[in-house]
Amino acid sequence: MDQQDLNLPLDETLIKIGHKHWLLEYKALNISVLLLIAAIIALIVINTGNGAINKANISTSKIAKNNPVATWKNTYGNILTALENDINNVDAQVANQSYTALEPTCQQLQTDTASTANIPVIPNTLAAAQFSNAVTTLQQAATNCINGSNIYLNQADNDNPPLERQAVDELNNFNTELDNGTTDLQTATTTINSQAI
Repeated sequence: MDQQDLNLPLDETLIKIGHKHWLLEYKALNISVLLLIAAIIALIVINTGNGAINKANISTSKIAKNNPVATWKNTYGNILTALENDINNVDAQVANQSYTALEPTCQQLQTDTASTANIPVIPNTLAAAQFSNAVTTLQQAATNCINGSNIYLNQADNDNPPLERQAVDELNNFNTELDNGTTDLQTATTTINSQAI
């Protein structure tokens, strides 16, 4: 209480003290209200942000659910990688001119192309046709590769011109089909990736 307040009559002093007390309570109430409003605003901002995040997650999951090519790629896309690896391995053995190593790599290519019969057709007409062409061409390449390699490996010591010509033909066809199959596979992979977005 101020010295000045002590000089006032008792009634006026009590009124002034009460007024100061009310002002203090009013200020405290204002601070509490402001803090409460700030807290409510903070909660609204947080919930709005979470809502945006949740909406983004829902949108992403809807895209995945509504995009059958993306689903196919996520489930069966490893066959694309397997075939690409097979082609790279075959190319490496062709470069080494090793028929002994070429035959098993072509057998692996044949196995992997045959395994595509066990997976569903790509749910996109263009991608499915491109992939089917790639698989058919690579299967034929693998068959010609195995046949040509076998002739060279088993008839290497025999002077048999017809078999040698057959081996050359098989391997020439293999080289052409491998190139075509590689291009077809790359084309199919590009289409699948573009449709899986």
